Amino acid sequence: MKITLILKDKISERPPIQALLEDLLALNEHELQLISLDNVIYNSKVSHDIFKCDSRLKIAQYYKFRLYSERQIKKFEPDLIWFCSLDSILPLLYSSIFKEHKYNIQLQELYDKFKFRRFLIKNICRLADNVIVPEYNRAHIIKYYFNLNELPIVLPNKPSSNIDLTKLDLPTGVRSLISSNNKIKVIYQGHIGADRNIDLIAHQCLLNSNHVELYLMGKDHGYLDKLKKINPDIIYLGYLKPPYHLVVTSMMDLGVMHYSHRDLNNIFCAPNKIWEYTGFGLPIISNDMPGVTYMIEKYNIGEIYNSSKDVENAFLKLIKGIDTYKSNSEEFFNSVSRRDIVVKLVNE
Repeated sequence: MKITLILKDKISERPPIQALLEDLLALNEHELQLISLDNVIYNSKVSHDIFKCDSRLKIAQYYKFRLYSERQIKKFEPDLIWFCSLDSILPLLYSSIFKEHKYNIQLQELYDKFKFRRFLIKNICRLADNVIVPEYNRAHIIKYYFNLNELPIVLPNKPSSNIDLTKLDLPTGVRSLISSNNKIKVIYQGHIGADRNIDLIAHQCLLNSNHVELYLMGKDHGYLDKLKKINPDIIYLGYLKPPYHLVVTSMMDLGVMHYSHRDLNNIFCAPNKIWEYTGFGLPIISNDMPGVTYMIEKYNIGEIYNSSKDVENAFLKLIKGIDTYKSNSEEFFNSVSRRDIVVKLVNE
């Protein structure tokens, strides 16, 4: 089968789409085309068509992306088109490709604040062969938003098992920052902003600095300075492009998550982190959010907190029972086969 993936973004910055591509490649059954905005070819085994546009006008970018995508699709003649986000669909609204091809739609976000955008793609979603989301609660919300006949299929944001970390070299400067002592290494990775409030975690790590150290990895959006005032011992590793960040994750002992209640997209979050952490046996400490709390408590892969006292108790439990939590994390990670889900999505 010939499959086209359309991503109006850089795949180098989208781990879930990287994982999808790796899963499709591992099947070794399909000819793949990727249309994206990357600067370089992502994988030589894929027909990678890179869209470039100098115009700063959004309408011009959309129009040119539409023409480029239609042209490349016509050349490739795919059996299935896989739209990798809402923004990947919008430039192609009312294109004939929706009538001429089977297509899947993968929605990584809820877009609860973008009602008009949801309206624009509603009928396209209703006619899709499959609608795909990364989390169970989101599946029900998306079904409601688009009045779908069936519940979307859940494809979790789990890293592909086909990535060989031994072939990925960390920059020397990053590796030198990771200590070789016996302290428990706590990692927060991802967007570093005030909406991901880890003040309590930073303070608790400082209180336990004789046997705990806190690492941050990701793009800083003005929040790092505040955290360093709370805990001057924080080690900031900067931003590493996926999948290189997983090399760092594999060297850690405990993972941190925190989401705000500012919108449904956060409340019903579907973090890559829960899978990236557990993929390397890291127990998790997180604030109370519906989807995350359910998984952490069901599989006993970490602890939930709401207050400073909760954080203190959570740290004590995690440190005392870290071996049990690690074992549970590995079991949780192996409880879902991404590849089986991808096979189903391709063949249906």
